[in-house]
Amino acid sequence: MDAVLIQTYINDIAKRLHDPNKYGSTSVMIGAGFSKNAISLGESTVSPNWEELAKTMYESLYPFPDNRDEREKWEKVLVKKTSGKNVLKLAEEYKVAFGRNKLDKFIEDSIDDDKFIPGDLHVKLLDLNWNDVFTTNYDTLLERLYLSI
Repeated sequence: MDAVLIQTYINDIAKRLHDPNKYGSTSVMIGAGFSKNAISLGESTVSPNWEELAKTMYESLYPFPDNRDEREKWEKVLVKKTSGKNVLKLAEEYKVAFGRNKLDKFIEDSIDDDKFIPGDLHVKLLDLNWNDVFTTNYDTLLERLYLSI
């Protein structure tokens, strides 16, 4: 996407945020990367990324082999299945093998939501005049901030 087109989109969003009655309202979709802006309450607490979660899922689905030859193959497949878009496919495998509830619980238990608080960018995001804020995140950073406003 070229810079002119991107700037056009940014200008359109800015107009809608500034005067939704005149230009129409706008919504925002927040993904997992935004949670990296949270403030940790622990000394070395870091929220896991999808690749780190995928490694644990892979190890649950495919136990580490005893055979040396099989270990090399296992490790090669580990790298492939826990990187890029393959992570979502692996999560789907985990869901099929163990069920949706176990997948949700695994992700929620891995996040340590209570060890993080919303950061400055969370505050700035919710200060804008969004019609809706959608998120795919399992943490409750945006919800907690919204309830405290």
